[in-house]
Amino acid sequence: MSNSNIIIAPFRPFSLTCICIALLFSSCIKEKDEVIPLNKNASVAKNVPFMYLDSYPIPAGCEGIEDSQEIRQCVIQKLTTFVNENFDSKSVESYAQKGENRIYVRFIIDTNGSITDIQARGPAVALEIEAKRVIGLIPKMIPGQVNGEVVNVQFSMPIKFNI
Repeated sequence: MSNSNIIIAPFRPFSLTCICIALLFSSCIKEKDEVIPLNKNASVAKNVPFMYLDSYPIPAGCEGIEDSQEIRQCVIQKLTTFVNENFDSKSVESYAQKGENRIYVRFIIDTNGSITDIQARGPAVALEIEAKRVIGLIPKMIPGQVNGEVVNVQFSMPIKFNI
């Protein structure tokens, strides 16, 4: 076999990047009625994403709600309101960009209902520090559950504010 028959395609980093991004998004998408099979006898994963819970963490003000969707909406609304009321945009104004600013936070609501493992990503370190401070102030909640077992819950949210 001669080497003249071999065709080598040029490396295309843009295509590889697009494929990686597509894989990332497709792994994060959850269909509305998707069921996650869990073996009732198996131990539950260490950190369970918020959308896969049987019972959501319950902050003050959401107790007594029976409907799962209403509880979910209440939890999100209470956390969003708490962050909006406690985030000190004036203290970080000099680090923020003109217009809308977003800081993405991810944290764990642990098996005691406390906030742990706070991570933040934003346009400036000062914004990330303020975001972590506020998330750390979130009051203790009733922890989430899967298959009747109390679990650590992964929660992500953007913090948005305008300058």
